[in-house]
Amino acid sequence: MRVTTHRIADALSRVHLDVARWRSVLADTSGPHVYCFTADTQRGPLAIRSRMFAPAMGIDEDPATGGAAAALAGYVARHHRGDETTVTWSISQGIEIGRPSELLLEVERAGGTLREVRVGGTSVLMGEGTLHIPGIRGNRGAS
Repeated sequence: MRVTTHRIADALSRVHLDVARWRSVLADTSGPHVYCFTADTQRGPLAIRSRMFAPAMGIDEDPATGGAAAALAGYVARHHRGDETTVTWSISQGIEIGRPSELLLEVERAGGTLREVRVGGTSVLMGEGTLHIPGIRGNRGAS
């Protein structure tokens, strides 16, 4: 039986983090986060679908993870078969939690070596505030 990337994307949508198992295996390591990804050929040859679980940071599932996308650059640049010096992938994340996001991951290669990584996208302001710390110059009421 041949496994298609469509079926893998379906499997990705069913992923859930077993927190008890996570605690016993990853919680106390230097890399406790779980980033799952697959090709998303339904959207195109340079499309990726991902999910990020970061319970060590108090994040059950992150809708957009630029740091993980940047780390993914080495993997996708190494496995990309094209000869282009600059390649851009789109990464869809947050779909399963109702907060869909789209990140762009661009890599520049030279002579088979990864030279530069750029991650971008748009965001929606979810909150805003001001923190006043007593005793710090520039704050109201500071001495």
